[in-house]
Amino acid sequence: MMSKQEQQDWIRARQPEQIEERRRAILATAREMLAERDFRELSLNELARRAGFTKSNLYRYFGSLEEIFLEIYAEETCGWCRGMAEELDGLGPDCGADAVAAGLTRQTLQRSLLLKLMPMLGNVLERNSSEEAILRFKLGMLDDLALLEAALRRVLPELPADAMPLLTLGFHALVAGMAQSCEPNETVQRVMQHPRLQGMRMDVGERLEKAGSALIRGLCNQ
Repeated sequence: MMSKQEQQDWIRARQPEQIEERRRAILATAREMLAERDFRELSLNELARRAGFTKSNLYRYFGSLEEIFLEIYAEETCGWCRGMAEELDGLGPDCGADAVAAGLTRQTLQRSLLLKLMPMLGNVLERNSSEEAILRFKLGMLDDLALLEAALRRVLPELPADAMPLLTLGFHALVAGMAQSCEPNETVQRVMQHPRLQGMRMDVGERLEKAGSALIRGLCNQ
């Protein structure tokens, strides 16, 4: 166990590799907390305590709670795009819209943390983050989408070049719109058992796959 002085020295990192180590520790703790509960239930005070920092020392590494989760969003988006690109690499050219949409959906449903954060992006995470953090996030997202676009071009050669951004950003929007239905809270789950609400129950994977296929077909036929 570290002494109080050793703990303070660990927190007050000065070398770049030390700073990165502390940042990774904070991000790892934030991921654990997000896996346990909804984003709205999290606090900077609890995160600092669980990561072994004081709240004031945590600000040495991140400007806000939202900036921490914006970075996690960026990491999750990178993994998501890489996963979708790998999924598409297993398909042949001209495999069809249904097969592409199915592959994109399979990878999407595996990103539980990303799905939790998606509804928070514009109104919470970006609203309470610095301009520098948001710019870094946006530029990183462009690079991630470029990787996905390269894979999409191989399996959808009929897709017009100028339609590619509409496909990648459009699919992102579809996922964001459905994300809040992936893990409804217990109250909503009970309400949705009412017989009259049967038609409103959503199989997110099925609907996302159908919507993705329709988006691809529409853009290919424009």
